[in-house]
Amino acid sequence: MRAERIRLTGPTSLSLDNLAGIISRVLGRSVRYMRPSIPAFPSHARRSGAVWPLAIVMTGIGLVARSGLARSVDPTLAKLLGHEPRTFEAFVRDYAATWVVDPLG
Repeated sequence: MRAERIRLTGPTSLSLDNLAGIISRVLGRSVRYMRPSIPAFPSHARRSGAVWPLAIVMTGIGLVARSGLARSVDPTLAKLLGHEPRTFEAFVRDYAATWVVDPLG
């Protein structure tokens, strides 16, 4: 028996700049995507508090996003759920408190 690959995507394709714009709009403050270099990103993530395994996963996600491999939208998740998946904007709105960072620690 062969495992079936299933693509699960949200309802729209969003660039990292689009994501930053949505976060800015919902939170009412400026958020920008900085386009860090791939070699420097894991160390930056570590300095920001991420453990090494998470820093490596985040780097991989960044590579996929930059390469365009995550651009397509697939209807499979909507079919499995029986309704359209939540938008990224709704996700940010629902978890807005999680996105708030206290610059003083």
